[in-house]
Amino acid sequence: MKNCIYLNFILTIYNIYMKKLYVMGALAAVLLSSCSTAYQVVETASADVKTNGNAYEHRGDDLMVSYNLWDNPGKIRFNLHNNTDQAVFVDLDRSHLIVNGQSFDYYNDTETSTSSKTGAARPSYFASTVWTNQMEVAVKSKPKRVVEIPPRSFINVGGLRVLSEMKDCSIGKSKGGVATSQTYTEENSPLQFRNYLTYSFNPNFGNTETIDNSFYAQRVVNLTATAFKGKSKKFKACPDDNFSKQGYEMPYQKPQNLYIRVKQ
Repeated sequence: MKNCIYLNFILTIYNIYMKKLYVMGALAAVLLSSCSTAYQVVETASADVKTNGNAYEHRGDDLMVSYNLWDNPGKIRFNLHNNTDQAVFVDLDRSHLIVNGQSFDYYNDTETSTSSKTGAARPSYFASTVWTNQMEVAVKSKPKRVVEIPPRSFINVGGLRVLSEMKDCSIGKSKGGVATSQTYTEENSPLQFRNYLTYSFNPNFGNTETIDNSFYAQRVVNLTATAFKGKSKKFKACPDDNFSKQGYEMPYQKPQNLYIRVKQ
């Protein structure tokens, strides 16, 4: 008799525990679905920057500007190529990213400091590493205002944010793997930005030249993570590889496209 009472008690506790787990699981599913990851892709267009295969380029006599807006989510970075046989000097304090009329300098007069530990390291039961004879080394660095590009070489510039989530009621949210989108003209586009660069062949900048590339969002697409990645596919990094790797089609991955992660 006592065994039966004991067994019933255990079963009651078990049922209560399982119901709590079910409720917690359902609640977690609701929370995860409300905060699931989605993506916003902005397809840009430009009158003076053209797509060339996997490149998005402005070609001038002195300099070529090569963009890949996809590489840095929501930010702009670019390669600045010196096409000439003499050094070119770029003044980053007089070079700007201009987003919807607001200007941001590429030059940031901020000194940064990084530190590292040197000495002998030994394992410990209470910490991953214990340092003995420890000495901390700090390295300070400050960006250059003027950057020299040697003949027939390039530098990489940028890192400023150009895109935050664009909320437009006419776009709507993507559901069930279906993308929603809205197209714009240059006149009514909600995102217009320019890359304005000042350079000279003289380090004292007696005579200056400028590049002024203009862009605008011609299409904004809201996507679920599934639609953003596309179909799965297998590929080989090199033709002679014995095994294939698993990847995705990434149908929106183009050098003229920006993207960011957003909450669904």
